[in-house]
Amino acid sequence: EAALSNHLNINNPHFDIVLFSYKFGKAHYPLTKTKFIARLAHTAKDTSLNPLQGHTIRIGATLEYLLQNISFEVIKTMHIVQ
Repeated sequence: EAALSNHLNINNPHFDIVLFSYKFGKAHYPLTKTKFIARLAHTAKDTSLNPLQGHTIRIGATLEYLLQNISFEVIKTMHIVQ
């Protein structure tokens, strides 16, 4: 709930575009698998973790659990991330 609220506050997506879009400049863009994986890699690098590759993560399930404030370390034990 907190993650979704934060997303809505930061990106302020319009009602007529996809929910998981991000703001870049004055425009909104849909969050693609490529951008999602790139963001994960960037975050992993910043936190000294090994980056996940696109085929090793089940994005939909992982995102759902993250939105429920379940830590990524716990998600990895659930076999969602291989």
